[in-house]
Amino acid sequence: MIKKFQQILMPPLRLLKQSDLLQKSSNTMEVFQTSRDRSVVVEASAGTGKTFALEELVLELALVERIPLQKILLVTFTEKATQELRTRLRSRLREIVDAAQSGKAWLGQEGSGSHWEIDAPRLEQLKAALLDFDAVPIYTIHGFCNRLLREFAFENRLLFDQQQANTRELMENRFRLFLRSRVLPSDSPHSPLMRLFLVHAEGNLETLKSELLQLMPQQGRLIPEWPPFSDVIQTFESLLEDLRDLDQRWRKNPGNHPMREAFWLMNLHGSSEKGILSSLDRIIEVLGTEDLSTEECFLHLILSQPQKVIRPRCTKNMKDGKQYASQEDLPEAEKQWMDALGKIEGFLAKNEFLVEKPEQLKKLLKAWLIRELLPPLREDLERMKLEEGVYDFDDMLRIVEENLIPVQASGGEKPLSPLTDAVRSQYEVAIVDEFQDTDPRQWTIFNHLFLKSTFHRLIVIGDPKQAIYGFRGAEVLTYLDARDSMLSRRDAKRLNLQRNFRSSESLLDGLNRIFQSPGWFKNPAGMTYSGVLCGNPEIKLIDPLENRRPIHFFEIQPRFRIARSQLEKMNQKPSNPFPDEMMAALFRAAGIDCRSEDDFLKAVSGETGPDLCGKYRNDLLNAFLDSNRKKPEQELAETIAQEIKSLLERKVLWHDGREKQGSPLKEHHICVLFRKTSEGEILSKALSRNGIAYAFYKQRGLFQTREAREILDLLNAVVQEDQPQRIRLALLSRFFGIALEETASALTTQPKLIFHFRRWKQMAMDGETGRLFQDLLEQTRVMERELFLTPNERGVTNISQILEYLQQRIREHGLSLAEALRHLQRLIEDKSAAEENSDLLRLESEENAVQLMTMHSSKGLEFPVVFIFGGFSGDPPSEHYRYHDEHGQRVIRLFGRGIPEAFEEETKAERQRLLYVALTRAGGRLYLPYVNFLSGNKPLRWMKYKPCCQQELMPSLDP
Repeated sequence: MIKKFQQILMPPLRLLKQSDLLQKSSNTMEVFQTSRDRSVVVEASAGTGKTFALEELVLELALVERIPLQKILLVTFTEKATQELRTRLRSRLREIVDAAQSGKAWLGQEGSGSHWEIDAPRLEQLKAALLDFDAVPIYTIHGFCNRLLREFAFENRLLFDQQQANTRELMENRFRLFLRSRVLPSDSPHSPLMRLFLVHAEGNLETLKSELLQLMPQQGRLIPEWPPFSDVIQTFESLLEDLRDLDQRWRKNPGNHPMREAFWLMNLHGSSEKGILSSLDRIIEVLGTEDLSTEECFLHLILSQPQKVIRPRCTKNMKDGKQYASQEDLPEAEKQWMDALGKIEGFLAKNEFLVEKPEQLKKLLKAWLIRELLPPLREDLERMKLEEGVYDFDDMLRIVEENLIPVQASGGEKPLSPLTDAVRSQYEVAIVDEFQDTDPRQWTIFNHLFLKSTFHRLIVIGDPKQAIYGFRGAEVLTYLDARDSMLSRRDAKRLNLQRNFRSSESLLDGLNRIFQSPGWFKNPAGMTYSGVLCGNPEIKLIDPLENRRPIHFFEIQPRFRIARSQLEKMNQKPSNPFPDEMMAALFRAAGIDCRSEDDFLKAVSGETGPDLCGKYRNDLLNAFLDSNRKKPEQELAETIAQEIKSLLERKVLWHDGREKQGSPLKEHHICVLFRKTSEGEILSKALSRNGIAYAFYKQRGLFQTREAREILDLLNAVVQEDQPQRIRLALLSRFFGIALEETASALTTQPKLIFHFRRWKQMAMDGETGRLFQDLLEQTRVMERELFLTPNERGVTNISQILEYLQQRIREHGLSLAEALRHLQRLIEDKSAAEENSDLLRLESEENAVQLMTMHSSKGLEFPVVFIFGGFSGDPPSEHYRYHDEHGQRVIRLFGRGIPEAFEEETKAERQRLLYVALTRAGGRLYLPYVNFLSGNKPLRWMKYKPCCQQELMPSLDP
């Protein structure tokens, strides 16, 4: 009683609001108003304190609106982000509670601006939240949906014991069974097309499987929209019969076909005549071959290129001996034959079947087969998952959406589903972080639950400039449409974080000029870049080497060599551009090896004289550019390694604004970013040669690995060994190496399996989990298979770590195996924060190591010094093109000519956003590679980010 009375008399703790969302940093800036704003879009450029702003939003809702933390749903898109947010929010609450209990008047910075007052009731509210902090709903989108499926299984009409699985792993085992049961049988509608694929397209089943698995989760309209193969063949057969009837009716001598005679007398263009007659001969041969099946005739006629015969190229001036100026002048019988062939050609052209090369036909057959097999394969997978009681990430989203939004009731508004009522009663506010990574289905869920409710709030935080996960289904167009929808409401507000707390003022000045230059963020419409201000002027990198600017360019110089062997080959070619006098001088100059254009021309001029060298300047540069030299990326890697070594040796100081003295630049302050892991391997070798420690960054958590899920399935089967369904699911894991089609019979054909599961269960009941884990590894021999057959050292390490962790957890907390498995399930679902620091892969020490990572992995991270590496090679040719049509609908093009313009535009825009993410990781200095032009020539190399670093920026960024 006395303690409570003392708390009431205790003066309130004041806490200054620091985020730009709540505290005006300028007169023109708007802030979040809890009493009015219910639909809020926060756009936060890189480095503007998004996570801190999110923390303060939560405090504002809790302290001003008195909304319990358990009623505020926080959703982000990576496991790492949820862990960081949970840790930071818990620490912030603990700091406030400790300060309030100590009697402080202010926590942190004092000021006259807007602030919170932590009085006794609010203090009790925060203390209660801390005591039950594990119940604070902080999830990934998949973690949130998974919780809904399990907690509201009755409302979702699902089994209570459904298991999460990986679709790709299920399909790896299912694919061959699918082929045997639904594709290869002679009565299957897919059998003829599969036969053509295997015989005429050199069909590779592994490639086919890989592409089908890649397309399984993809949403979008497949084009070309070919009819079913059986329908096409039926139509083609009818057209072919008409042509054959005409052909057989008036053709007497197969060796002297009337159409061949007619085309010999046609005034064909000289350069096209050979190809036209060749196509005609192939068509005549197909029509005269009786033992060809209709399907084979279909392929042969496609390859014969009938378009050349139907529209023959003729010359205007009538040549001697020619009788017909064009196909219009042919006799009536020949015209009828041409009309019949024209119907076939028109049918083929309409359905985009016409190709010019055999390789294109192979691609066509594969694309057509993929289009035919994808729907039944999806059906097969859905049926299997239903039978096995499993679901994957995409199923989670689909099932939640279907149960939230019921089918339209006849004559009236849609009734609210039980799941909608249940979720809305549980939460008052949803805050969705990294909203630019939302896909259409995720947006539909949040829109329905919160935006369409009069009594709920929806706050989204994101940066469309950092939308870089299009390959996962996240679309920046979804973000832009959702933003427009939210801002159309009367209670909506759009807020912008404008101050950057990551980078120095001078570095931001350079970045602003790059991103505000023409060519950046043009597509899609609605993307803009507003220059950001420096939020901490104390941030700086102090380098004794004065010629290093905040944005520094490494220029890659071309290399020129004159080899005697090359000169001898040139002497034998009629196309040699150099006269004898020049060649004699070049032979004298043999052995020249220069690394710049100027040095090369100067060296050559010494032998030829300036006049002759100047006259053949461009020919010299073209002829002797060394294309066989060491690859430029290796040269750049060595340059980067030497610069890092120099940075560490010359006592560079890093000031992050928190310490007056600054700290010496260390290895872990430096990061090198690249697009491809193969580029990282090149760089790591250069760092090793220079004695520089490095570490490849690993973002994925231990409990989100395949090994964690398989261990959970296996040990659940041990605990529930009387349920065959559990055991069959465990048998699908790599612990047993049993093919999917053999799992059903394995329990009868391999009686030892049942014996082992019963014995393992007895060990678990006796509390001998250490012995159980050891025996499990010995009997399944999973370690040996993963090491010697795969090999998969990372998988072996993960298995060891997870089993060690479970054993430690059981020992320290006195848990049964079943209780430990429930804890493991929560870790996999990201429900538990009890062991936040345990969800890390075991890595080499990164304390003094340069960080190497892909640009995608770098999102959300920051480093004082960042190098951009690679970009010398493009992406491999794409088999499928994903883009949006003129109506904004997603399209997947399986086959066609050329690269769709929309695909190129969207790809360029996403690469640009990826580069934006990479460049904004830097705090003090950014190093960019730069490939200059060869004078009077095309660029030596056109790097993928080259168009983004225009030459006109060079003087202002790095004179």
